[in-house]
Parts: sequence; structure tokens; C-alpha cells
Amino acid sequence: MSKESQSLASRRDFAKLGLLSGFIGMTVYITDCGSSKGSGPSTSTPANAAGVISANHGHVATITAAQLSGGTDVTLDIQGTADHTHRVVVTAAQLVTIKGGGQVFATSTAGGTDSHTHTITFSGVTASPASPSPSGGGW
Repeated sequence: MSKESQSLASRRDFAKLGLLSGFIGMTVYITDCGSSKGSGPSTSTPANAAGVISANHGHVATITAAQLSGGTDVTLDIQGTADHTHRVVVTAAQLVTIKGGGQVFATSTAGGTDSHTHTITFSGVTASPASPSPSGGGW
């Protein structure tokens, strides 16, 4: 083998190794673009919406993903670790706003020995993709 042939072979092998090493540690996503079961837009699963509670002392307000998708008013008991309870109603219209990324405010019922209330702020949730996306923006 001539010196020139050896040099070309070495460069070719080096290039192959470089290309192959680029794939180490990569995650590759493969999707099925066709399906015998029909096609349509991909679905997203909404995440839970955690409320931020004013003057909080142990209360917890969480709207589940199922409640966000339910389409009806939701009544939450926000007692959490507090020694008393409050309830808060989030309307179907407010749920649509939260699911769409908006922010809503709701006032709790009175509770505790001093009959105080809390304002709960729910901010829009980011949907979790039904399938992983390497770029975060779809396939």
C-alpha cells in the first residue's frame, strides 16, 4: 500500500470514528408518522395547578389535571396542615383560563377562630406532552 493510500485510509477511518463518536450519549426519538388506527393532532396532558395562598399557615390548594379537564366547577378543601379548613370554588370558566395559561384569583370561605379568608392565585399550567419531544416544540 502506498503512503498516499495509507494516508487516505487513515483519514477515512478517523472521519468514521469521529462521526460515530458524535452519536455516543445522544438520545434519538423515532416516531410513527403513519398509523392504521387513524391520525390526528397529538394530545397533551395538563399538569396539576398549585395555588399560591395569601397569608398562608399550612393550607394547600391544588387543582388536579383531571379537574382541569373536567369542564365543571371545582370545590377544593384547602386545609392542608392547618388546624382549620377553608373551601374555595374555582369555576369552569376559571379552569379554562388556567388551562390556557392565564391567571385567576379565588377567595376562600371564612375559617379559623377569627373567621379569616385567603386569596388563592392559580397561574396557567404548562401541558406535558403525550410523547417526549427533543426540542420541546413538537416533532
